[in-house]
Amino acid sequence: MSRSNIELQKITVASENCVLHITYTGSGSSLLLMIPGGHGLGSNYHAVLPRLANSTKYTVATYDRRGHGESRFTPSGEEINETMNPAQSARDILAVIRHFGFEKADIFGTSMGGVIAFQFAIQFPQHVEKLIAHESPTMTLLPGEEGTKWIDWAFSVFRTYKTAGPKKAMVEFLSMTVGWKATSSGAGADIPPPQSEDEIEMDRDHLFWFENEYTLSVFTPNLLELKRHLVGKYKDTLSVAVTVGKNSGDAPYAKTTYVHEEILSCQHHMWPGGHLLYLVDPQGFVKVFLDTLEKLERKQ
Repeated sequence: MSRSNIELQKITVASENCVLHITYTGSGSSLLLMIPGGHGLGSNYHAVLPRLANSTKYTVATYDRRGHGESRFTPSGEEINETMNPAQSARDILAVIRHFGFEKADIFGTSMGGVIAFQFAIQFPQHVEKLIAHESPTMTLLPGEEGTKWIDWAFSVFRTYKTAGPKKAMVEFLSMTVGWKATSSGAGADIPPPQSEDEIEMDRDHLFWFENEYTLSVFTPNLLELKRHLVGKYKDTLSVAVTVGKNSGDAPYAKTTYVHEEILSCQHHMWPGGHLLYLVDPQGFVKVFLDTLEKLERKQ
C-alpha cells in the first residue's frame, strides 16, 4: 500500500446541527468505523488507524463525537453544550457512514463507545456488518445487589462532581478501575489509578463528559431488540462480538461483557491487556482486533 493510503486524512460532515470531524485512512472496499469512548476524541485511535489500514480491505475511520474535540460546534459556529442523546449519537454514526458512500460498516466501540455501537445496531441493523464492543459499562445489567451497588456508586460520583468538583469526582470514578493501562504483555497492569486530585489532569472533553454524558453511564440499550435482529431478519448479515481485557479482572465494565454474551448469544473474546489497550499498546490491539474480526466472518 502506498504511503498516501496510510496517511491520516480529515473531512467533516453535518449531522443534526453539529459539524462532525472525521479522521480516516486507507482506501479499502469496506468501511471500519471506530467509535470513541467517554473522552469522545477520535485522536485516541489515531495510532491504530494506519496499522488497520495496512489491510487493503478497509477504509478505516474515526471521529470526534458530538460536543467533543473539533466536533463541538454547530454549522453556525455556536458551541454545543447539550445532554447526550444516544439515539442521536446513533444517527451521527449513520451520517458518517453515508458520507463515505457506504451503506454498511464494521463497527468498533470501546467503553461508552460500545454502548453507542449497540444503540446503532439496534436502530440501524441494516447498516452493520460486524460489531465489536469492548467493555461497555451497562452496569444496570449486573444481577441482584451488584447492579444496584454500581448504580448507587455512579450517582455518588456525579454528586461528588457537583459538590466537590471534577478532579475529586475523577479520583472517585477511577477508583473502580482494574488493570486500566495494561498492555498485551500485561505490563502496566499494576499501575494504580490516581489517588489524589493533584494527580488528575482534566481537559475540556473530560468536563463535557461529566456535565453532559456521565449520567448516561447507567444507560443500557435494548439488547433484547438487538438479539431479535441477530436471530431474525438480519441473522445472516449482522454479527456481534463482545470483548474483555484479561487484566480488567472483576471491574464492573468487565463483568458486563458476560451478561452481553448471555443476552445476545454472541461471541465473547478475552483480549490481553486492559480497558485502554488501543491507546497504550496499538500494535497489540490491532493483532487481537483483526483476529476477532476474522472470527466474526460468517460461514467459517
